[in-house]
Formats: sequence, structure tokens, C-alpha cells
Amino acid sequence: MTSGPPTQAQSLPVSVQNELLRRLQLSELPVEHLVRDVFVLRTEDHAMVVKRAERPEQESLVSRVLFAIGSPALAVEDLGQGWICMPFCEAPPVRLLVESRGESLDQTEFFHALGRSLPPAFLLGMRDRNLDNLLFDESHGLALHLDYASAFHEPLWRRLWAGHRLLGYLYRRLFLDPLVKLDAITDTAPTAVQQAFLQGVMDEHMRIRTLPRAVIREVAPVLRRPYLSTGVVQVGRLPRVWPRAARLVERKYLSGIKRSLREPLAQNLRQGNHSLRPVA
Repeated sequence: MTSGPPTQAQSLPVSVQNELLRRLQLSELPVEHLVRDVFVLRTEDHAMVVKRAERPEQESLVSRVLFAIGSPALAVEDLGQGWICMPFCEAPPVRLLVESRGESLDQTEFFHALGRSLPPAFLLGMRDRNLDNLLFDESHGLALHLDYASAFHEPLWRRLWAGHRLLGYLYRRLFLDPLVKLDAITDTAPTAVQQAFLQGVMDEHMRIRTLPRAVIREVAPVLRRPYLSTGVVQVGRLPRVWPRAARLVERKYLSGIKRSLREPLAQNLRQGNHSLRPVA
């Protein structure tokens, strides 16, 4: 006979249980098992996700960096023994949101928010972006990244000398993938939402480029400071990298989507009708 999935706090390591009890000042843990090594803890004052993580220290660091630069994030705390906790967020993943409420979605606000999520992901060298590890908070018009273990995946040298590749990849994951998904449900004006997305990128680029460099030094360990500090500088140069990225997008990523989306987007990119323009 096979046993059922774990549903109690006893499924968590004792050290993790004790740490949660200490932090929350509780006598017992009201834990609900979700999937695999993921649990939800709910009390009158708290609702949080507790999960096993491959790189708990990195997830906590990325959370601190996102907060430090003023980008939407979930506060990740390292509980030890390879476990982390974070606030439970009601915002749905982008995939679920599009599938359930795509027809009523404010597409301009939606894609503008997705655009604003690109510069922080570029700064952190994030890969493995998809429609399930990006949340969208409709009440505040904000997109939030999840799964911070994918940060620092892009090597520093490649982000420095071939930043257009990461920028093109993020354009594909944060714009093209949601666009294709949404277009299957409702009529979408591709060039209009592309403009909203790129304007979001530009707005966040303008904000991050003005941050004092001390912001990174205050939260990042010494070994990560070069990567993150140069990331802030590179975010400030996104408009200069964009023309190369736009050519990569047209050549590599637009070819895989249907013609009614591909042609207006390609023409728009070729004509330079986008908002990422170098700042004098």
C-alpha cells in the first residue's frame, strides 16, 4: 500500500518547524500541503508559502536586491536545511490569468507591467522565464517574478558583450509568449501592445538608471557586487542594446508565430517604431 502525500507539519524537517515556530511565536504549525515540497501556512496574522529550494541563499539575495532597487518582489527568507518561506501571494500566474480572464484583461496595463519586469530580470541575468513563474497583480498593475534560482544564469561576460541575446530572450518570454497565448483567446492589436510593453521597459530603465550605486553595495555580498553593479549600468544602456536585440527578435523569435502577429510586429521593429531610444 502506498502512502498518501504529506499533509502535516511533521513532513517538514524539525529544524524548519522550530524556526517557523520561533519566528511566528506559535505553539503549532497549521500547514497545508500543496504539491511536492511546497506547503502553505495560514494563521490569523500570516499566510506564507514554505518550500524546499535548490539555492535558498540565492533566492533570499535576489529578493533583497529586487526590494533594494524598488522592483515588485516577494520577501524570501532562508529557513535553513534547504528550505525557504515567502508571503502567500493571491496574484495568479500569467498563464492562468490569460486563460481565465483574457477577454476582460486591460491589455495595455498588462503588457506595460510585463515590460517593467524586464529590466530587473536583465539586471539579475534571469533565464528560465515562463508564464508560470511570473505573477500579475491586477489590483496594482504589477508583474512579479518567481523562482529566483534562475538569477545569475547569464554569464557576466556574455551580458556585457552580447547583452542583446538576453534582451531578445526576455522579449520573447515576457512579451511574445503572453501575446500568442492571449491572441488565441481574444483579438489583440500586436503593435499597440508591443508599444505598451516597450514603454514599460523604457519606464523601468529610466528609473533604475538613476539609482545610486550604493544601493547594490548595501545588500549584495562582495562576490556578487560586480555582477549586480554592472547589471545596473547595463540596464541604463538598454536603449543602445535594443536595435541589435530587435534584429535578433525578428530573425529568431518572430518566425515561430502566426503571420497575423508576425508581420505587423516585424514591420514595426524594422521601422524603429518602438520606445527604446538612446538617451542623450
